Amino acid sequence: MGFLRKKLPYIGYRDEDNYEKFQEALIQHPEDKVQIEMHLMSISFSQPHRHEECIQHCDYLIQNLEDDRDAVSFIYYTKGCIFSWREKYEEAIYLFEKSIEFDSENAAPATASIANIYMMQKDYNEALKYLHKLEYVLTDPEEGPEGDIYVDIGEAYFQLNDFENAKKYFKISKEYDEDNSEAIQGLAKVHEAGGNYQQAIRYLQIIPTLPDQPKELLAEIYLSLSDLYRKDKLPAKAAWYQQKFIETFDLPEDL
Repeated sequence: MGFLRKKLPYIGYRDEDNYEKFQEALIQHPEDKVQIEMHLMSISFSQPHRHEECIQHCDYLIQNLEDDRDAVSFIYYTKGCIFSWREKYEEAIYLFEKSIEFDSENAAPATASIANIYMMQKDYNEALKYLHKLEYVLTDPEEGPEGDIYVDIGEAYFQLNDFENAKKYFKISKEYDEDNSEAIQGLAKVHEAGGNYQQAIRYLQIIPTLPDQPKELLAEIYLSLSDLYRKDKLPAKAAWYQQKFIETFDLPEDL
């Protein structure tokens, strides 16, 4: 996905030694318990084997930071991430909603996380409710909305077979960034779904001309082009792109 794949924030930091040091500080400086618990939460969040401890730190902080709505929002978001990683999605959505409730002005991470869960569950109608909210949450007063979000909206509509809206949002994303390979691929598959193979081919042929495209993506594009030419009954072109795919990964010729 566009925004959902690239921009979900990473929180916490890795420091094995500091966890023990802050635990010692908790005993030596009980007057600083809240601040120390914040550090312990952050460290344990970044270490999967300490996620149970992280949840405990989150619960303590939620109870003791009621007046700091921004901090409580962040803590609910932290706890929500753990439940999401554990695939306890109902609990995760509840926690992300609480994060939004406590700090609606900085709701993008939690809103995106809920959208991401619904996309993974293939509940595209629910995902769209949150993706459309992100259009406004992510809008910069000077620069406008975050263009990548439109790739995700387009993908959700595509999965619902609403090809007109899918095309609309992939196009909007491409307007924000002409070189957005995900938007270009989205437009290609919309045209393929409508049987317009030549237009789909024209879009996909753009991607190998873009700078710094990863080998894996180029291979995917060559394979898709081979398939499209085959569908369009142009076997010579299909074979040529099949060969390009093989060359990209140095695969055996008799693949």
